[in-house]
Amino acid sequence: MSVQFHNQVFRPSISRFAGLLVFGLLYASGIMGQSAHKIDSLLALIKTEKADTSQLRLYSALCDACDVKDNLKYAEPLVKLADSLLSVDNYKSARKSILEQKANAFSCIIEYYQKYEGGGTPKALMYHEKMLLIYKEINDNKGFAKTIYDIGFDYARQGNVMKQLEYYQQNIELLNKMNYKKGMQLLLSQVASIYMDYGDTTQALEKMQMSLSVVNELKDTSLIGNNLINIGILYSRIHDTANALDYFKKAIILFEKKNNEKGVGIAYFYIGQLYFRQKNFAKALEYFQKYLPIVKGHNNYMTSRVLRAICQVYENEANYSEAIRYCNDALNSIKNGDYDIETSRGLSQLGLIYWDQKQYKTAKEYMQQSLSLAIKSGELTSIMLDEKCCAQLDSILGDYKSAYAHYQQYFIYSEKLNKDGIHKALAQENLRNEYEKKKAIEKAEQEKKEVIVKEEKQRQKTITYFSIAGLMLVLLFATFISRAYVQKRKANFLLEDKNKIIEEKNKDITSSITYAKRIQHARLPKRNEIMSALPQSFILFKPKDIVSGDFYFFHTKGNSVLIAAADCTGHGVPGAFMSIIGSEKLSLAVEQSTDTSHILNYLNKELKNSLHQSEDKESTRDGMDIAICSIDMKSHIVRYAGANRPFWLIRKGKSEIEEIKATKKAIGGFTEDDQHFDSHEIELEQGDTFYIFSDGYADTFGGPNQKKLTTKNFKQLLIAIQDKTMPQQEQYLDDHIEKWKAGVEQVDDILVIGVRI
Repeated sequence: MSVQFHNQVFRPSISRFAGLLVFGLLYASGIMGQSAHKIDSLLALIKTEKADTSQLRLYSALCDACDVKDNLKYAEPLVKLADSLLSVDNYKSARKSILEQKANAFSCIIEYYQKYEGGGTPKALMYHEKMLLIYKEINDNKGFAKTIYDIGFDYARQGNVMKQLEYYQQNIELLNKMNYKKGMQLLLSQVASIYMDYGDTTQALEKMQMSLSVVNELKDTSLIGNNLINIGILYSRIHDTANALDYFKKAIILFEKKNNEKGVGIAYFYIGQLYFRQKNFAKALEYFQKYLPIVKGHNNYMTSRVLRAICQVYENEANYSEAIRYCNDALNSIKNGDYDIETSRGLSQLGLIYWDQKQYKTAKEYMQQSLSLAIKSGELTSIMLDEKCCAQLDSILGDYKSAYAHYQQYFIYSEKLNKDGIHKALAQENLRNEYEKKKAIEKAEQEKKEVIVKEEKQRQKTITYFSIAGLMLVLLFATFISRAYVQKRKANFLLEDKNKIIEEKNKDITSSITYAKRIQHARLPKRNEIMSALPQSFILFKPKDIVSGDFYFFHTKGNSVLIAAADCTGHGVPGAFMSIIGSEKLSLAVEQSTDTSHILNYLNKELKNSLHQSEDKESTRDGMDIAICSIDMKSHIVRYAGANRPFWLIRKGKSEIEEIKATKKAIGGFTEDDQHFDSHEIELEQGDTFYIFSDGYADTFGGPNQKKLTTKNFKQLLIAIQDKTMPQQEQYLDDHIEKWKAGVEQVDDILVIGVRI
C-alpha cells in the first residue's frame, strides 16, 4: 500500500520455542554450537525418541534452527506426526499443545513459500486458512487475528485488494465479539490505509477514528499515540496542515507523559516532513535534528530516512557540502542491511546533488548504482526516474548510444506506470461502488430488523393493527429494496459511463494516431518512384506502433539519386513528430547541395533551430541518426555520409561485409552547430549490393532466449541471402524477424534499405 502507518504490524503469534527444553539441555551439556551442529544433535535425538510429543517438539526445534530453504524438510514430517497423534485417544489431553505445534509447522511452510515463491501464492493462502481453523479451535485470539491479517496480505500480494478489504471488514466484528481489541484496531488501521490508497479520505479517517476509539478503551498509551500519529499522517496527505499538526502534537504530549522517547521522535519526524512540504526549511530542519539523536543507533532504516530528509533540506538551500555529508551518513547507516530501495534512493539523491554542481561523471556513477538497486527491488517509479536521469546524464557526457538505451527503458516504464494508473483509477471506482452497495444492503437489513421488532409489538394488539402493521412492513421493505436497487443501478451506470468515456477516449486517440499515420505516409517517397530509379532495391519498413520514428528519403537530381535511412529519437507519436520535422528539413537540405557531408551539416543546423535547442538544461535533446547516399547512375560512384549509422557493402561474389563507419555524432541534440560529418566515396561495380538501416532490426528481441538479434547475426543474414533477388531479400528479412519475435513485443521501429547496382 502507498500509505504506510506507523507501528501497525503484528509480531508472529507463535514464538517458535517448542524446543526450549531441548535447547536448555543442549546448552547445559555444552553441545550448543554452530547451526549445523545443532541440527545434527537434534536429528540424533529424534532417532532415540518414539513417535510422540517429544519427537514433535524436536521437529519444531529443527524448524527453528534450520535455514528457511530447509523448512519443508522438517515441517512436513512434523505435520504428518501431529496428525498421527491427534488420531490417537491417548493424546486427547495434549491436543491443544499438538495443534500449536502443527500451526507452528504451517508457519514454517508459509515462511518457505513467502521467500522462494512469493507470499501471495495459493499455497501460502491455503496454509493460512488451515492455521485459522486451528486458532479458532484452541481459542487463541491473538493467533487468529494475526492470521486474518496475513490472509488479507496474501490477497493483496495477488493483486486482489477488493478481497483483502472484504476479508478485513468481515473479521473486524468477529474480533470485537472475541473481545480482542488489539487485533480489531490493527485491521481498522489497515482498512483505513486501503481506503486512503484508493483516494477515499472520508472512509480512511472514519476507520482511523474507530481504531482510536478502540485503543482508548484499552487505555494503551503506545497504541493511542500511534493512532494519533496515523490520523495526523492522513490529514497531512490531504494537505490539512492545521489538523495534522494538532494530532502530531497530541501524540507528543501523550508520549512525553510516559517517557516514550521513540514515540516523541516519530512525531517529530512527521512534523518535519509537514514543514518541508510547506518549504519552511528552518522548521523542518529543527524537527529532523530533534529526531536524529533519538533514532540513531536503534533503527537503521529510520536513521537513513531522517538523514536523507536533512540532506534534502540542505540541498534545497544549496548547501551541497552538508547535503553530501548527510546523504553519505544515511547510506552508511544501512550499508550492512537488506534495504535495497532505501539505498537506491540515497544513491539517487547523491547523484542529483553532484548533477546540480555539474559534476556529471560522478552524478552518473551514483545514478547507475541507484538504478541497479531499483531494478533489483522492482520499484517501478524509482526505475523510471533513474532511467531518465541516466539518459540525460549520458547525453550531457556525449554517450548518445547509452542515452538512447536509457530513454527507451524510461518510455517502457513510463508507459507501464500510466497503464497501472488507469487500472488503479478503475479499481478505486470499483472500491467506492462496492462500498456504496454494501452500505445500502446493510442499511436495508438494519431497517428490516427494526420493522420486524415493531411487527412483534403490534402482534399483541388487535387483528386490525396487526394487518395494518403487516401492510406497512411490506411497503417499507419494498421501498428499502427499491432504494438499494436504484443505488446499485446508479453506481453501475456511473461505472459504465466512465468505462465508456475511457473507451471513447482510447478510440479517439487511436483514430487520431491512425490519421497521423496517413499524414506521415504521405510524406514518405512513393515506392514506384524509387523502384523506377533503383529497380534492384527494397525498403523494409516496420513501425513499432501505428506511426514511426524511422523514415526513408528519396530524391533525384540530374544523374544523381539520393536515398537515406533515418532514425529519430523515440518511436510512436513523439518519434513521428520528429520524423516529419526531419523529413521536411532534409528536403530543404538536398535543394542546397548534393554533397552528402554538406547535406548533414545543413540538416543539423536546421533541426536545432527548428527545435530551439541550446545548452540550456531545459532544452530538448531530441535528434536523429541517419545514413545518406548519393549514387551517380553513370559512374556507379556512391558518396556516403552518416550520423551514427554505417554503410555496409557486399561485393559481387564475396562473403564478407565492408563497413564504412559513420561520424559518431547525432543530428541535433547536443551536437555543435558547426559539426562536420565525413563524406566517403565508394566505386561500385555491377552486382555489388549496399545496405543502410536504423538499429531496429538488430535490436529486436526474440529467439529461444528472448535476446537481441544483434548486429553480428544481422550481418550473417545479409551475407546468406546474396543469391536472392532484392524483393526476395526483403521478404526473407521480413519473415525472419517475425519468426524471431515469435509473439515478443517489438521494441523499436525497423527500417532496412538495400540497393544492388
